[in-house]
Amino acid sequence: MRKSDTSDAQFRRAADRIVYDGQWFVMTREGTRGPFQTRACAEAEMRHYVETMQFLEANRGSMPAHLDWGDVTVVDLEPPRWS
Repeated sequence: MRKSDTSDAQFRRAADRIVYDGQWFVMTREGTRGPFQTRACAEAEMRHYVETMQFLEANRGSMPAHLDWGDVTVVDLEPPRWS
């Protein structure tokens, strides 16, 4: 739960956030991310997403006040493993 959250509701564990519907997707409070071709790709996206959100939370004071958390895009700058 983030400091900005006001609900005491229980949230699903991260493992439950990866779903398969012909392709793989990651479910977040901000929306659905995907599709991904493999579960491993979806899991990597989830890790990147969590790390990004944790960074933003830790650095909230230096973030623009108008930042829309639902607009955050996770960018993996590592080269693809297949290249």
